[in-house]
Amino acid sequence: MTNDNNTYDDAQLTDQQTDSSASRRTFMQAAGASAGALAVGTSTVAADDHVTLSADLADDQIGAGETTTVTFSISNGPTGVMGWGLEATVDSAVAEIVGVTLGDEWPSNWDDRNSVDEPTDSFRADYAAFRQDGGVMDVGTSEYEFATFVLEAQEDGTTDVELSDFLLTDAEDEAVAVDYETPTLRVGDDPSVPDMPADLAVVDESETSVEVEWSPVPDALEYAVSVDGEQELTTTSSSATITGLEADTTYDIGVSAVGEGETASGMATVQATTVAGSEPETPTVTVDLADAQVDPGQTTTVDIGMTAVPNGLSGFELDIDVNTEAAIIVDAEIGETFADSLFPPEIDVTDGSATVAAAGKRISEGTTDLDLATVELEGVADGETVVDVAEGNTPMETLPGNDGAKLIEPKFEEAMLTVGDGEPDEKPPSVPEDLEVVAETETSIEVAWATDPNADEYAVYVDGEQETTTTATSATVTDLESGTTYQIGVSAIGGEDTETDPATISATTAEANTPPSTPEGLEVVAENETSIEVAWDSDPNAVEYNVWARGEETLTTTSTSITVPDLESGTTYDINVSAVGEEGTETDPATVSATTAEPHVPPSTPEGLEVVAENETSIEVAWSSDPNAVEYVVSVDGTEETTTSSTSATVTDLEAETTYEIGVSAVGEEGTETDPATVSATTAGGDDGDNEDGGDSEYPEWDANTLYQSGERVHWNGEDWEARWTNQGTEPKYEENYAWEPVDGEIPLEVDHLAKIDPSATDVETGERIGFHVRDDTPGDIWITGLEWDLGDGTSVSGWYAGHSYESSGTYTVTLTATDQRGRQTTHDVEITVS
Repeated sequence: MTNDNNTYDDAQLTDQQTDSSASRRTFMQAAGASAGALAVGTSTVAADDHVTLSADLADDQIGAGETTTVTFSISNGPTGVMGWGLEATVDSAVAEIVGVTLGDEWPSNWDDRNSVDEPTDSFRADYAAFRQDGGVMDVGTSEYEFATFVLEAQEDGTTDVELSDFLLTDAEDEAVAVDYETPTLRVGDDPSVPDMPADLAVVDESETSVEVEWSPVPDALEYAVSVDGEQELTTTSSSATITGLEADTTYDIGVSAVGEGETASGMATVQATTVAGSEPETPTVTVDLADAQVDPGQTTTVDIGMTAVPNGLSGFELDIDVNTEAAIIVDAEIGETFADSLFPPEIDVTDGSATVAAAGKRISEGTTDLDLATVELEGVADGETVVDVAEGNTPMETLPGNDGAKLIEPKFEEAMLTVGDGEPDEKPPSVPEDLEVVAETETSIEVAWATDPNADEYAVYVDGEQETTTTATSATVTDLESGTTYQIGVSAIGGEDTETDPATISATTAEANTPPSTPEGLEVVAENETSIEVAWDSDPNAVEYNVWARGEETLTTTSTSITVPDLESGTTYDINVSAVGEEGTETDPATVSATTAEPHVPPSTPEGLEVVAENETSIEVAWSSDPNAVEYVVSVDGTEETTTSSTSATVTDLEAETTYEIGVSAVGEEGTETDPATVSATTAGGDDGDNEDGGDSEYPEWDANTLYQSGERVHWNGEDWEARWTNQGTEPKYEENYAWEPVDGEIPLEVDHLAKIDPSATDVETGERIGFHVRDDTPGDIWITGLEWDLGDGTSVSGWYAGHSYESSGTYTVTLTATDQRGRQTTHDVEITVS
């Protein structure tokens, strides 16, 4: 970098001597009677009179302990000289000046005031060229050497050979000003740090962008450009345009030069304010059909684009749907706009529809006529279909700015495709598929089958004789004989009463009623002070059970367990259970003996309280069990922290290297609480932030200033995390669709139920069919991947719907287990009463 020429006085020179970034200076001699009083000039010399002083390094890079020379010479200098003096300065930690020799133009037999200082970081050479009688040294040429300094390298680094003082008088005793270019000596292989960019200025400001430029730095390989202290981009040019900014906002733009070995200069900064603008126009997603009409079996293409992206674009996902009775999507590909994205595009063509997604490319704001995707359609049958394009699960996003990416809400076009003449042909129905037996009772058989869109109704046959017709896809044939096998047939009836051949299935009614047996497996489940709970095996021939205690009938139930209440504590009872059949027949009772619990005994202050483990942010304690305690209260420094039914607990979110008093009290059945037992514990020493290995983790601690790539792992808040995409400054935490996800464990589920059961009825008659529907309660960033049903009578099914009928009266608990995309599960149940 070269500074403009200037004439310096003494005060200015002092400032210049401490400024290592200056490489070109102008020096001149003060007019005076004695050459021994030479100093930096105080009078101005015209620019045309300036001459050039050069400092030529024999080697600009040497190793420690090696030497090189720097020769000071002048061009266009005066041929008559009355005297001169120069002083050079180097960084003595990098190199020292260990010797000097005068140029051949200055004979040693002239005036005895010629001098050379001792070696140091600053070295001065003076020469008085005039004689006592006022003689002037005739150099004989305008280009000559003053002196050669010897430099000895000390340690790796760089140092400028600064000219801290220079003086020269010509034959007329006039001061001579000179321009000087500072050379740099490098010791060892360490790369030099480039100069900080100069002349940084704002070139252009728009609503969402700022353009800056600066003077090139000779040793720079590239430049790092930052916005408000955060690196935005790098460039090899000496200008840059920062996009994705907010309108009418002031930003600090910084630029630093990066040299070899990634050495970086200081950062030059400038402020810029974006232009205040109006709300950008809403972009439109366009749908362009190559052919608006095709025949069945023929194909055409649909180009999907976008009119403009006022705020930039970083990614998108689109769902494309058609009426698959008229046409289907057979292929799809990403358009040219995102063809060279950082991440591979995602394309899914399933069941005649398509989803296309792309991300990882910065489309600048203001770009128009984007090519997003192309899909191929194939005609299936005469008819019409709208080519419907909508946002997928991942909406379009603007370029990330200071406050992150923002969602775009574009308008969507539609296109109409005509297949054949546009009028769908009426199709005859097919033989019903998936015919199955749903239920078999003593006198009835229920069957179900798949829907046929071309069927108006279905005919149901029993052993070849038509029994009924229905528009539903299930039917129950009644008035049958028990224990008998029947051939059930179902045919489809279409337009003009055309009827298919029937699909058939064999089914056998249940045997005639069998009386129940004495209940088996009777056992005591729980004994409390005033109640006893018993359970037994189910009998398919029982409609209810009678329960006695001490020979007195207590309860009647349709369940296979019951709690006998209102008993006396510490007393033994015989519990009897008999089964009742459909015709009212009752079996002999099964009997089991049970004793109620003794009266309540309050708990005692917990014993054996001890510290099990002490970490940076948590303390684990344990204590002896108390049979009279129903739970324990754990406190920290006298404040309740948690309750537990276990005999150990871990207190979290503590400060490192801090002593706490942990207390544990016992709570009895009636809510009585004991005094707490206490123990003192001290958390482990904290991580001071310099621990590169992440403590106990094999991964380094997360650093807000580090740019992480997808798949890189860090340790943070006691957890190991993996980056899902490139990010910087985004703190790891539990959150769906976030930049980080835990290496082990799972993101906690923040809803009680992923799905709930919506039954068509909860009180029904025996054999009456119930439809169980699913109500999806998932938030937008969670979706269901599995639904499993337990219908309460041993029947298990899966899917979004279950149809069922119960052949015996009683109360049945229907349970739905829902699983989301991360494998997390919730359950929901309802009770169905069958009479």
